[in-house]
Amino acid sequence: MEKPQYISASGVYLYVIAFCLALTAGAKLFSATGDVPILSVADPILRLSNRKVLIGVGLLELALASYVVLGRSVPIKHVSIVWLSVNFIAYRIALIWLAPGRPCSCLGNIGDRLQGMREILDWGLRALVACMFFGSLFFLLHPRVRAASQRRNQSRGGEWKSAS
Repeated sequence: MEKPQYISASGVYLYVIAFCLALTAGAKLFSATGDVPILSVADPILRLSNRKVLIGVGLLELALASYVVLGRSVPIKHVSIVWLSVNFIAYRIALIWLAPGRPCSCLGNIGDRLQGMREILDWGLRALVACMFFGSLFFLLHPRVRAASQRRNQSRGGEWKSAS
């Protein structure tokens, strides 16, 4: 009789993040096809047109979502997610510093199309970036923390039992 296959917490997390990345990539790429004047305006941080930024970041998110689903190395998946989230955080900080009061056009003009939803979407994206950063950081560090704890316990003569 075959044992049932279970998906780990890390696996569930990665699939959820891949779905979210694909969703936000789709929103960016869809917004980039529009004809609103803001798409031709230069991004204050990257100095490219907003259309080019949306296309570039959308394709990057789509590539990462694909790797998260199809790639083999779980640690590299988590490192890639941390890297992308750090870039998003750095972009937000730079936007606040260099263009105070200017809203992030993270999803293009999708927020404008959904009346009154821009602020909710902005908070949702902040939460997503925080989940990406802290979630992947946790899954990167957790095995090492547990292994270090087990080594300490063994060096003490097994006085303490590991929690897992």
